Order: sequence, then C-alpha cells, then structure tokens
Amino acid sequence: MGWIVYSLLGVQIIKAIYEGRSASFLNNLIHGRDVHPVEFYLQMADRIIRRICVYAVILCLWGVLLVFMERSLETKAVFFGINLCLILIFMAEILLHFFKFNEEPAEWKYPSHYVRRDDFGLWRAWAGKHRIFVINKKTGHSICDVEYSVDEYGRRVTPVKERKKRDKFVLFFGCSFTFGDGVGDNQTLAFEVGKNTGQYMPYNYGFSGEGPFDILAKIENIDFKNDVKEGNGISIYTFIDSHIHRTIGSASLMGSKFNDIYYRETNDGRLVRAGNFETGRPLLTTIYRILDKSKILKALRITFPMRIMEEHIKLTARTIQEMQHQFARKYPLGTFYVLIYPSLTYGKLLIPYLNEMGIKYLDYSDLFDRRDPRFRLAKEDGHPSPLAYRIIAERIIKDLRLE
Repeated sequence: MGWIVYSLLGVQIIKAIYEGRSASFLNNLIHGRDVHPVEFYLQMADRIIRRICVYAVILCLWGVLLVFMERSLETKAVFFGINLCLILIFMAEILLHFFKFNEEPAEWKYPSHYVRRDDFGLWRAWAGKHRIFVINKKTGHSICDVEYSVDEYGRRVTPVKERKKRDKFVLFFGCSFTFGDGVGDNQTLAFEVGKNTGQYMPYNYGFSGEGPFDILAKIENIDFKNDVKEGNGISIYTFIDSHIHRTIGSASLMGSKFNDIYYRETNDGRLVRAGNFETGRPLLTTIYRILDKSKILKALRITFPMRIMEEHIKLTARTIQEMQHQFARKYPLGTFYVLIYPSLTYGKLLIPYLNEMGIKYLDYSDLFDRRDPRFRLAKEDGHPSPLAYRIIAERIIKDLRLE
C-alpha cells in the first residue's frame, strides 16, 4: 500500500520540492540543486521507500507471530514495544539520511590518482600537480579551486628563494593544518616561514587527516638523511584538538580511519606499533564503525568516548614524546617543537604533560580567535586561511629567531 501511495503521489511531491513549488519548509529540505539533478533525489527516495516497506512487512509478520505466541499479554506488550522502538529508530535514521541533516557544508573533491599508501602504511600524495575543488554542498558554489604540487617524496612543495644559501632545515609535521588544505603552494605555513628566513630550508611533511600515530610512524620510518640535504635543524609539529580523537580512535572517525596506523601502549609504558585500528583492537573498532553509521548520533553530535579524559590527553602527550625521541635519534643536535594552534579546547590541558616530559612547545593558544572569518578558509570550512598561516609564521620566526 505504501509503495502504491508513493508511486501515485511521492514522485510528484519530490519534483515539486525540487523545483521549489512546495511549502517553503519543504523546499528547504533539498540542497544542492545545482549539483544533483532531480533523478538523484528520486532514486534516493526509491531506495528509502523500499526499505520502509520491507521493514513494515517484517513488523506485520512479527505482530502476527506475537498474536499466536503462548505468552502473557504483558510479555507480548514488551516485545511489541521493543519492536516499535526499533522501527522508529530505523525510520529516523532513514529520514536523517535522506534530508542530509547536520551534514558538513563543504565538499572536497580530489582527483582519483591523488593518494596512495606507502610501504610503511602511511598515506601520501602522488608526485605531481593536483587540482583540488571545494564546493558548498547546499548551493553548489565554489569555495576554493587550488593546485597542490607534490615532490617525489610525497611532500608538499615549498618554493623558496636562494636555496643554496640555506644550510639548516625546518621540518613541518601535522595534518591538513600543516599541509595547507585549500591554499596554494605559496600560502602554506612552511612557505611563509621559508619566505621570512634565509638560513632554514622548509620541508612540508604534513598530510590531510594525519594524527599523532601517523606522524610518529613517519618520523620513525622515513630516511631523512636521504630526503633532506641539510645536515641539521629543527622540526615543528602542529597540534590541534582533533589529534586527541585520532590518537584514541574515536567512534566518529572509525568509518573512514579504521585502517589508519595504531600504536599500543605496553605495561611498561612503551609505544609499540600494532598494525592499524582494525587489526590492533578489532572488537572495539568494529563496534565504533557500526556506531559511526548512525545518523541519529551524528545529528545529536554524540561520539564515543563521550568526552575526552585525562588519560586520552596523556596518551597523546606520550605519543608526542615518542616523536621527539625518534627525531632526536636521527638528529641529536636538532630541536623538536610542538606548535599549539590558536583557540583550542585541549591545547592548554596538554601543556602540563609537555612540561613534565621535557618537550619544547610554542603556545599560540591566544594568538587569534580561529572562529574569526579572517582566519578560516571559508565560513563553511575551518581550515586556516592564508592570513592565519602568515601570522603564525611571523611568530615562529620571532620566537625561534629564525631570521
């Protein structure tokens, strides 16, 4: 019956909503008209209605079964109540999926040949030039259109002047905030630092989505003596709040990062690589991957663990300490710094552990308000703007005396 009603009325209703001929609150349910044709939404609706009809049949069969069960009325009522709750949850999940509730407003579009996994299990970009687009999902309008240049070692290219005069290096480690997602080669943090110093050669080892475990594996395994010409220098790791979630493998990340590098802490406090999150802690990661599919949890902004604990911050600090140890093994005369990005929630909470572990840091928590539109890539996306990189670079040059 439901399928018949949908066939008679549903298609016309969806077309009316798509064309803006329905009630205003219904018209606002469909976004991205400039991106997707009406057929896209009709196909999506077909899939959803099929699922609802299948589940409705299952509910009817279950109801018939309850009638013939030789159990008390109270038991039947409990079974029916549980089943009804499951039906409502299922329908809510479907509706939230259809209407894209609470979805990220920016969509990043990468070329198909952009990334690869290397022999150490790390994501790297292929060497060459890659054009990246970012669009607003609701309007289809362009947020940015940039080109990334990547060298043969998988690093973001950092153009500099008078390279031959630079006899020291500065290695930048981190995620997209280091790599420079959404900005050009001549707008990244590494570029801005290199532009303002004539002695240090900047190398951008950052990459999108990386967390402390990935960066630790990178410092452990990369042959810097082969990749970096200069014999000594400094390294700067940029910390943001998401790195704690990436260290503990929060449920909200396991849908896409279940096969990212995982380290296990032994009883004596050592960090030992244990494959990836899926192989290193299979049961918990499987549960988290299931939870990550829930649109209800996403709409309510619920993830697991439900809050960051002291032990999570300490594990992140311990991972950073191991980064420092691995860097010191390769460059005994070098210096490792942690850059705490402005306006973080957990940056200040990390500092006591850094002090305790003897890790040098640049506390830029109060440098600017990262929610300010001037320091964001766009209102739809919170990555750093070119201005943000420029201001941070100026402070690095001043604080570390890299002129």
